[in-house]
Amino acid sequence: MHSAMLKFKKNKLRRISFCILGGIILLTGLLTGCGETSWTKRWQQSSDPYHGGSYPAAFSKWRREARIYQGLDLKLIAAVTVKSAQFRQAYVDEYARIYQLSEKDRDKLLQDQMAASEQYIDMVMAVYVPEKSWNDFAREKSMWQLYLSGQNGQRFMPLEIREIKKTGEELNHFYPYLTPWKSLYHVRFPADARSGTTVIKLTIAGVPGSAEMMWEDFL
Repeated sequence: MHSAMLKFKKNKLRRISFCILGGIILLTGLLTGCGETSWTKRWQQSSDPYHGGSYPAAFSKWRREARIYQGLDLKLIAAVTVKSAQFRQAYVDEYARIYQLSEKDRDKLLQDQMAASEQYIDMVMAVYVPEKSWNDFAREKSMWQLYLSGQNGQRFMPLEIREIKKTGEELNHFYPYLTPWKSLYHVRFPADARSGTTVIKLTIAGVPGSAEMMWEDFL
């Protein structure tokens, strides 16, 4: 009799525990699932620094990433953004929004950006390499070679590769792939590289291997 009563009490306590646990799960689902309040959604959206602007789409469209492996060993990560005319337009809009530029200053910045777009093909390149000595892209006798080519296969060498040593919140805002382990470079090619083509391809080649990145609808 005593054993049956004890078993009954244990089963009752188990049912109560399940009910409490079920209530907690249901409440959690209402707070975090389909019952999510509109203010929570607004808070999540506002955490995006580009919310409401054209920059995120432009950045996504003109950004590429490539890696070089030797077996399982990672030898290079390169994240590259091409400053197309569309990208420069979105950049100016975002820059003017951040710094609350006057219409005159915004127009001057846009004019400068469009002029540069007509004369050059500019790229921002963030690179990680496992060996410090490999980070020599800006040197005249670098262990790496960079080429830009179009649909006709003609190759163009960079006019300039310049390391950007001073980084900060502004660059992190516009190029969020930057990390403390990556070095940042400005790479400039002649505008002739886009003549007669709507596709451009960047090749990074060296002893550790090679990587290619391609952009279509490039004007």
